[in-house]
Amino acid sequence: PELYLDEDIQDGDARMAFKQGLHHLRVLTESSQTPPIVGVFSSYSTFAPPATRRRFFAETCATATEVWEFKPGEDGKPRLLPVAIPPKG
Repeated sequence: PELYLDEDIQDGDARMAFKQGLHHLRVLTESSQTPPIVGVFSSYSTFAPPATRRRFFAETCATATEVWEFKPGEDGKPRLLPVAIPPKG
């Protein structure tokens, strides 16, 4: 993920690498009886990427079958909770 949001990488290169990464994950998912498990960790809520890269995280979530996020619980400790994602298709 750092590659896609790194300011030292040009927008075109970052977008191409991002699209290639998602494409390869889709190919692995479609060709395998056991789809790959991928974890992406980000401080996205506190990070302000350039306008041209704001969709990367949303596109990653749209491709996923499950999305989870850390949220503070009643005790103030972080809890890992599922996020509802819209059905595909």
